[in-house]
Amino acid sequence: MRLCIVGDERKTKSNIKLVNHAKRLFDAVLYVPYSRICLKEEKKLVITYRGRNLSRFDIILPRIPKKRSLFAYFLLKSLPLYSPIKPQSFLFWSDRFLQMHLLRKEGLPTPDLYMVDSAKSASEIIKSGLSFPITMRASSEERGIMFANSEKEARAMLDTLKTFDTPIYIEDYFDSDYYQLLVVENRIISAIKRKPEEKRDMFFGNGKIYRTTAPSDVKKLAIDSAEAMKTSIASVNIVEKPRKIIGIDLCPNIETFVPYTKLDIYRELLEFVYESEKSKEKPISKFSNFLRELRSSVNDLFE
Repeated sequence: MRLCIVGDERKTKSNIKLVNHAKRLFDAVLYVPYSRICLKEEKKLVITYRGRNLSRFDIILPRIPKKRSLFAYFLLKSLPLYSPIKPQSFLFWSDRFLQMHLLRKEGLPTPDLYMVDSAKSASEIIKSGLSFPITMRASSEERGIMFANSEKEARAMLDTLKTFDTPIYIEDYFDSDYYQLLVVENRIISAIKRKPEEKRDMFFGNGKIYRTTAPSDVKKLAIDSAEAMKTSIASVNIVEKPRKIIGIDLCPNIETFVPYTKLDIYRELLEFVYESEKSKEKPISKFSNFLRELRSSVNDLFE
């Protein structure tokens, strides 16, 4: 079985270990920097790496960051390969409002989040009786998060936000520790607790790490969140008090979790990917073809 891992040109420690572990399990392993992949639209979309057609692999394991979500979507959508992360997962991940909306739609607890298209509309929401503290950001600026503890502070930030000329996101902020859980399929492979050292830490998976045993309700929220995002691999951030899902990462730093579990995370992850592809029922596929042929024959009889 042949595995293609797609990741950053500068291999992270996590990606290096994934490749090394994969070589023990798969017949062939190729690490492909996404920056070297060519998507060519002719009569059909052809995806190549140094002239090699990537559709010849059996499995693709995307290790693609959020800033390349649209690229990841087209890549996975176009390749007829098994992936533990579905193409639409990257679309959901690409925008915070879309991600939180999806989770809320599935009945999962998320922060209250507003999206408005102008500073004037944002000002009206701020005056409507919001509970502080809140965060504010331009939708186009993933890392440009601002924090306001009062209506006065929030209004002062609007002049900066309106210069971006994009929708504005306003969101509840929780001054709390948070859990970070690594999900593989429907299992929690590792879990840690983080104490933010800066306010923005919980939005980017940062903060001081503590060893923890995640409560069962937190584990369930993490597994349900990954399922809602159509992915079998993710790390999920959940506020301790109150229980709120504040982020999902489709390309987690696996090394962060390694010291906090007795499991071999790389082996667990790769064996799941391997078995998921291997367990595809070929007879069922043939039976489906047989049914299609039978249906066609029956139609011919009545024509």
